[in-house]
Amino acid sequence: MWSKPKPIENQRGSIDHDDCLSSLAVSANEYLRRGWSLIPLLGKQPSIPSWKEYQTRLPDSNEVAAWFSNAVRPPSGIGVVTGRLSGIVVVDCDSEGDADFWSKNFPSSPLVALTGGGGVHFYYAMPEEGEVRNRTGVLKRKVDIRGEGGYATAPPSGHPSGRKYLWQAYDTNTILPCFDAAWIAEKASESRLRGRKLVGSVRNAIAYIGKIHAIGGEGGHNATFRAACKLRDAGLSKEESLAILSDWNETNASPPWSAKELEHKICSAFDSLR
Repeated sequence: MWSKPKPIENQRGSIDHDDCLSSLAVSANEYLRRGWSLIPLLGKQPSIPSWKEYQTRLPDSNEVAAWFSNAVRPPSGIGVVTGRLSGIVVVDCDSEGDADFWSKNFPSSPLVALTGGGGVHFYYAMPEEGEVRNRTGVLKRKVDIRGEGGYATAPPSGHPSGRKYLWQAYDTNTILPCFDAAWIAEKASESRLRGRKLVGSVRNAIAYIGKIHAIGGEGGHNATFRAACKLRDAGLSKEESLAILSDWNETNASPPWSAKELEHKICSAFDSLR
């Protein structure tokens, strides 16, 4: 059960978070032994040219050793690849308030990480049937889902705040509860716009951004900004644009942006007209 953040220390099965690069290597190998695929991160972005292959195969121990001994471009964190291969889904709550909401309404997890920026990650098992993909801003809160096609920054990664990601709970002896997609079932963005007549310009904008793909480290920010501007220019409000861009984010952004990042990009697109 999640409670007010208190990082664990000396808990059975926990990981030493204090040795920087060597600690990252130790943690990465621990996750690999759990059967989780992983990638090195620089900030929140992959520090390797392409990470998609690690959605379909685990890195080997030599790759992990090379990543976390790179003195020229040392990684600052570990990205645990979510989805079918690793068998996990991560619920990313942006604040303690969102984490309180989640913990009061959904099953608790024996694996809970504190992000260093006030957020909380809850780990769940990927269901054997069906597919859980990335979602942002679910249940009208700043709660993101990292599933197939995504990754979650894991302890002891560095956070932009200067603090580290830490395990608040790391019970390796308890089976992860299975994530249920029904927990976050919502209507698609177009149905959320049912109060507005979807004129040709709006439909054309939705079709247009469907051809835009944002890839981290390859102009992903500019691509997302262009999509946001296209929705703005179609006459949509900030709220309507964000609803549509959130759906686009689930399928066209790799890795997907967080709800906060998407909201910032929408605001930037509208502010650029001033």
